[in-house]
Amino acid sequence: MKQDINIKNLIVNPDNYRFDPVDNQQEAIDLMLKEKGNEIFNLASHILENGLDKAKDSRVLKIKKDKFLVLDGNRRTTAIKCLHNPSLVRESALKIKFQKLLKNNKNHIIEEVNCFIYENEEDAAQWIKLDHTGKNSGIGQESWGSASVDRFSYKFEGKISPAMQLVNLLEDKTNTKIDTKKLKITTINRIISNPEAREYIGVSVKNKQVSIEAKEDVSISRIEKLFNKIIKDDVKVSEVYDKEKSIDFLKKLFKTKLNKNSTKNTSPVDKKPTSKAKQSPNNGTLLEKDWITENLYRGYTKQNRVKRILKEMKYIKPDNYENVSGVSLRVLLELALYSFLEDNGHIKKIIDNEKNRIKEENIKRIKNSKAIIEMKKNWSPSFKDMLKYMAEEKSNIVSDPQKRKAIEKLAKNKDYKEFVDDMNSFIHNLHYNPDSKDVKNIWKKFGKIIFDIVS
Repeated sequence: MKQDINIKNLIVNPDNYRFDPVDNQQEAIDLMLKEKGNEIFNLASHILENGLDKAKDSRVLKIKKDKFLVLDGNRRTTAIKCLHNPSLVRESALKIKFQKLLKNNKNHIIEEVNCFIYENEEDAAQWIKLDHTGKNSGIGQESWGSASVDRFSYKFEGKISPAMQLVNLLEDKTNTKIDTKKLKITTINRIISNPEAREYIGVSVKNKQVSIEAKEDVSISRIEKLFNKIIKDDVKVSEVYDKEKSIDFLKKLFKTKLNKNSTKNTSPVDKKPTSKAKQSPNNGTLLEKDWITENLYRGYTKQNRVKRILKEMKYIKPDNYENVSGVSLRVLLELALYSFLEDNGHIKKIIDNEKNRIKEENIKRIKNSKAIIEMKKNWSPSFKDMLKYMAEEKSNIVSDPQKRKAIEKLAKNKDYKEFVDDMNSFIHNLHYNPDSKDVKNIWKKFGKIIFDIVS
């Protein structure tokens, strides 16, 4: 039964489960204040400011007509009683703190406490145990890890630790989910708490905000390597607690530092061309409207190899690497389209259609005494075959009329041949020299439509 009970009628339990038993309420309060005096004061301040949690009752046992023994909630009860009567506090300094608190908040002191009344102590015992003894194989309440605390603080208080900022950054840039139960957030926070350690992963922390100071792809790679090391070896915060320990740990892991002038990046974006091709800003982000963007990369969640190619192509700019970007674009579009059609059962239909086409052709050939056609073993549709099939209305692949119209336009008019031949030339024509405009134009007019569908 639930009931709001006046604080005067609640008895702080002399047989409190937290401590050894004592003889009466005053001794129970004395022991509570001796062991947890500052905590009780902080709790009293919080109650004055915020009140009590209406969703959480104190558990009590009725012992007399109007008297109730507190089974669970003794800290709250003690805090409120001391607010009402600071003379209950024996230690002088703590008593003065309660008196000052009372003087400034006389009109805000709680008179009644929301309670659940039990018929006997045994009925309450199992629930008290679950509240205070951990997970209990999933039955009890699981304590939050540091990552969970961080996420909660960020959502409701706008606060997030530097380590969790690195987690969010890595998840965002690599489209992977970090297991923060295995990754010790306290260990990461300790490592990046000193500037020298931060130079090894190329980041800075200003006003509690993390920013990348080195080449983005190199820094992301090192963050990923650091996280994997901590998870794999279960690195405790004690192992990197001192500055010397953390620096030694990072030296063994990375050997060299990174900073804003670092040129250690080994990805294609750092292999600068010998020509005077104009370098685009913001290496690794590629927000240009005519090329692969970070949002497009993050939005694609299908085939893993296609995902990895997208990730790599973000760093290969057509203005600097027209041949590599052209070949990669051709492969990317064919694999993405094949994966999409296969996942939706269309590749089998294309193969069956080809078998039927050859069968019908052979019937005509037999009548005309011509040699029959043999279908190639393990035949699979070419890029051109898939595009033709995709453009057919009866295939019912594209439901959006505007997208269907765009595909039909590309697949059926004279531009279709130009697009396919150009992309095939990227791979097969030794004497074809694409320029960056060719590559970006194909992506803009053709590739974006394909990915809008397959994503």
